Amino acid sequence: MLSSKMQDIQIGDLVEITDWRGGSPDDRTHGVVCRRDVHHPSCDNSIIFIAEILWSSGQKGWIDVDRINVISKERQ
Repeated sequence: MLSSKMQDIQIGDLVEITDWRGGSPDDRTHGVVCRRDVHHPSCDNSIIFIAEILWSSGQKGWIDVDRINVISKERQ
């Protein structure tokens, strides 16, 4: 079963980082969701829901969905 956060995040949504995990904020403040997936760390059986984001800086990268918040939904 998908987490409620993963179900809420859709391709095309505008998101922002809400949890920098102790790091300093950088230029990846806002972005658009390109893909959704899951990650299985090699050391255990846990599942981490992730999203690939095209950031406003032009960078593309994967992030744990628990670290982002939807600020505008993609409309179909």
